[in-house]
Amino acid sequence: MSDFMGMNLEFNDFDRLLRQDELSEEVVPIQTFVQDRKFLGLPPLSEIQLEVVRHSTQILKKPTLQKFMGEQEGSDWYDKYTDNEVICMLGKGSGKDHCSRISIAYNAYQLHCLRDPLGYYGKANGVYIDLLNLAVNAQQAQRVFFEPLKNLLLSSPWFNEVGFEPRVSEIFFFSRPVRCFSGHSESEGWEGYEVLTIVLDEIAAFKTDAELKGEVRSKGSASAIYNMSKLSVMSRFPEVGKVILLSFPRYKGDFIQQRYMSSREKNEPKTWSIKAATWEVNPTINREDLESEYIRNPIEARARFECEPPNMEDAYFRNPDLVREAFHYHEDPLDPEGRFKPWFNSTDGHSRYIHVDLGLKRDRAALAMSHCSGFTEIKTSMGVEKLPVLNVDFVHSWEAGPGEEINFSSVRMMIVDLCRKFDVRKVTFDRWQSVEMVQSLRSQGVYADFHSVKKSDYDTLMTSIYDRRLRGYWNELLVEEELLKLRLFSNNKIDHPSTGTKDLADAVAGSVFNTAQNMVSEEEIDIEVWYPDEVDDDDMPNFGSVEIFNSNTGEFSPGFSKKTYNAEEFSNFIEEL
Repeated sequence: MSDFMGMNLEFNDFDRLLRQDELSEEVVPIQTFVQDRKFLGLPPLSEIQLEVVRHSTQILKKPTLQKFMGEQEGSDWYDKYTDNEVICMLGKGSGKDHCSRISIAYNAYQLHCLRDPLGYYGKANGVYIDLLNLAVNAQQAQRVFFEPLKNLLLSSPWFNEVGFEPRVSEIFFFSRPVRCFSGHSESEGWEGYEVLTIVLDEIAAFKTDAELKGEVRSKGSASAIYNMSKLSVMSRFPEVGKVILLSFPRYKGDFIQQRYMSSREKNEPKTWSIKAATWEVNPTINREDLESEYIRNPIEARARFECEPPNMEDAYFRNPDLVREAFHYHEDPLDPEGRFKPWFNSTDGHSRYIHVDLGLKRDRAALAMSHCSGFTEIKTSMGVEKLPVLNVDFVHSWEAGPGEEINFSSVRMMIVDLCRKFDVRKVTFDRWQSVEMVQSLRSQGVYADFHSVKKSDYDTLMTSIYDRRLRGYWNELLVEEELLKLRLFSNNKIDHPSTGTKDLADAVAGSVFNTAQNMVSEEEIDIEVWYPDEVDDDDMPNFGSVEIFNSNTGEFSPGFSKKTYNAEEFSNFIEEL
């Protein structure tokens, strides 16, 4: 085209100028960006890796895509790949970090293709658009992500031409207000940035709420970092901003599994998830190449390479089948209307022990009642021992609605009702919110006291389960969501995963422990007492020292009679003495 207003422009350039095209240059496809020596010059991605990168890098608006891809193809691409969350549960060695580095680099490239990135996303001048990778710790962030990313860009002719400055854990670009950061879960320095894309690298390895306490728990756990990341991205780039979760699972129900399962069960909008074994993602690795790992540690190998983890990496109960078996002995004593069934009464004559967990917050409470029904012989390291058979009679919980608290009077009424129906020898509470409850029950003649559930309580529960001496009824929440998800920390602390609870578990453990500690043999024991014939029962304490048995003849001396007592009668006899 001839000179127009002093400028030599081709027709396409002039047409783009008239349309105020938001792109200063057309975006090349991902395959070209990855393989072309002008950009990254890397080997091609596998099909799954390519899909991961596509879902992680679609940050352009639909009209933009339609302009250079065509109206229908651009619309289809936008609908398929525009996600706010990408969940990749992929085996170790599948190339998760490789995909995340390519995704960050490609997003930085696309932002450079935009004529005005800030105006394109409706941002004010003076701010930066940030691309962030968060790892579990500083070493992982630096060595696994940032150094390889920096080297990738330094070897790229295109990025060297646009210009950038790599710093300790940051990359600043000269021609566009774009920055790349590498952070870690122990740092809060990234909060407040204009984050367009954030990668949570190996999110399953981040600490859980149970491993953290107080103020740290609210900021540094996997769930807290995920929530902050999602809120930050969605509040700044709600249309195309992304939170990308990359990890293999450490145990069933860990954070990456929770997000993967929840996103699929709820069919969460603008969320893409994938689960795949290492060799399905990375074509350079075969299943046979990992055979030595499967021989050495098959459970860990399945978790790492197939994303099929055990129940828990540090589970307290290592045999889930025995735990489930223990809670299939009898039926729930409550009918569908929440009333006690007629058979639930004290006709068996056994004493009961109740433990109540009122919780750290007043949004949940749990109660359990147990008794000892007899003894059984168990072979232990000390030989054959007679150990108690422990029955969990009743398990119940109260949960408050949103913004409400548990009405403790309903808990008190339940306890009083159970004390009327059964011979309840003792009711114990944790110390949280329970002083008033204990005083109130004592005033009504109930023996109430404090008891803090510790590891020793759970050890008693676990031993009775493994010995098949515990008998309860099925409660899904208690067994599947609490007992089987308990974790052992530092070999002395038992707690639940980040999103779990253990109110019912604590109640059962406390009740079973109290029952075992206060057990009284229900067996009939004959106790023989010999005393002179001429002495009445009332004078028995005064008959003095008399030779009753003659060791020479092996016979009892004449003039003595024998009386036999069972355990209860003998106990009364001793009290009279």
